[in-house]
Amino acid sequence: MLFLPYRMQFAMARSWARCSLWMLHHLCGLTFTVEGRERIPSGNHVVMSKHTSAWETIALFVIFPPKFGC
Repeated sequence: MLFLPYRMQFAMARSWARCSLWMLHHLCGLTFTVEGRERIPSGNHVVMSKHTSAWETIALFVIFPPKFGC
């Protein structure tokens, strides 16, 4: 995927994350709720999560909006 533009790379990764979360929901019954989404600052920012699991790594692609162009 390195030959693709960054936006396309990110879109493919985000699609994979959405697909993974969909499968986890339908196969394992995993559901989640995002609390405090209204407190996400607008513009570019750094996300630092504590005790990140494999699930959270995938979910961050879906929960946070993509930011392009610094």
